[in-house]
Amino acid sequence: MKKIAFLLGTALIAAAPIAMIEPVATVLAATTVSGEEFVNTAGVAGMFEIESSKIAAEKSQNSDIKSFAERMITDHTKAAEELKSTAKSAGDKYVVPTALDAKHQTMIDELKGAGQDKFDAAYVRMQTDAHKEAVALFDGYAKQGDNPGLQSFAEKTLPTLQEHYQMIQQIGQSRNTAEANQPATGQGEAKTPPMSGQNEAQTTTQPTTNQAETIQPKADQKQAQTTTQLPSGSSGLTVSGLQAGNVIMASSLIGSTLYSANNENVGDVNDIVIDKDGMAHGVVIGVGGFLGLGEKDVLVPMDRIQVGRDENNNVKFTITATRQELEQAPAFDRTRWSRSGAPTTNP
Repeated sequence: MKKIAFLLGTALIAAAPIAMIEPVATVLAATTVSGEEFVNTAGVAGMFEIESSKIAAEKSQNSDIKSFAERMITDHTKAAEELKSTAKSAGDKYVVPTALDAKHQTMIDELKGAGQDKFDAAYVRMQTDAHKEAVALFDGYAKQGDNPGLQSFAEKTLPTLQEHYQMIQQIGQSRNTAEANQPATGQGEAKTPPMSGQNEAQTTTQPTTNQAETIQPKADQKQAQTTTQLPSGSSGLTVSGLQAGNVIMASSLIGSTLYSANNENVGDVNDIVIDKDGMAHGVVIGVGGFLGLGEKDVLVPMDRIQVGRDENNNVKFTITATRQELEQAPAFDRTRWSRSGAPTTNP
């Protein structure tokens, strides 16, 4: 797999999923939950789909996304009514939630506050993750549910969720292909202001110095460095030396799925750690858990990430770590880090 430089800068970092389209049957291992947990989780997920898609229908300028959002509103409104009716028939202990939990409310707030240039990427990322988890939830309960009525509802709704998941993956792939085909020079070139006293913009993949929270780079691995020269005698805002096919936007990494060398889904990229000089030190990966429950963030050095192509020529991110290695790694504590990238308190 060839190394590809990452453009990292305030104006360039967004959030968009980029990964090969996964077969629905292998999205996540089917997860078994109790009837009460199923009703609560499915209820919150349905409300999130409807509310987030109403925002997308108004804010997005992409016709495919707007069409998808309208479909989500229709299908999930119908499913929500069926869930309420089924839960009521199943008994008083099955309570359908009437408000979003804190996690999903935060996501709604993010969509409401997203600028036009970042909204579509955020919505596609959230929908991809939400439907990936929903398929696993409904598949698991349809197979091993503890209430016949709810089990029948899960089995009936599952094909629609599977269709939704494939639809949003295709939309994501279309956006990534369009982004990849944009010229790297001319009007499409990235413009990054230089740091004070600097003549060069550098992106260096180095392991973070916070030893307690990282998986260390392998000894035989070399750091990948991309230096982009700024023209002399100019305003210093034009970045030259970029070559199409050798540059990946940070937005393509955040929200993407990471695979091990054995093609195992090991987690999703939640963030990138950059210091005050613009150097990328590590990638924050969400590992373990289900539907956001039990997931933890792990910080790994940037040079553990490799970029390649799958059999369909789609961009694919691979990490030189196993799922077990990531799950056993110490959790990354976001609260200890400030905007400058330095710990706010001593370890």
